[in-house]
Amino acid sequence: KYTQLSNDWTAFDEAYYSEDTNVDDVTTTAEKCISTLEAIIAIEAPATLAAYHDDVVSGAQREIKYYDIVLNACLMAKGEVEFSEQEIAEMDVFLEEYTNSQTVPLNDAFNAAMAEMGLS
Repeated sequence: KYTQLSNDWTAFDEAYYSEDTNVDDVTTTAEKCISTLEAIIAIEAPATLAAYHDDVVSGAQREIKYYDIVLNACLMAKGEVEFSEQEIAEMDVFLEEYTNSQTVPLNDAFNAAMAEMGLS
């Protein structure tokens, strides 16, 4: 699933950072990222990796929140939804923290689990 997520992230980045960004393409790729993240959350980790899985789930939930905000921005751009100034401010605070983060908690958790299994 992590390989699929990596592919989904690449497709999202290509759609999002395209010179001629298409809101529908961004929406589709963001939804795919969320779907894969939800699949990762649903995985039952073996007992030896349970503590790492909690960190993976937390990191995946953070990523889902990011993609939910992207989807909300797409809906706003299409005029399909409106948000209050407070809701927009809350999304902006999260996005600033997310984009200024020096690490990606999901990657950190995944790498720690891989190291535990001797696969790093």
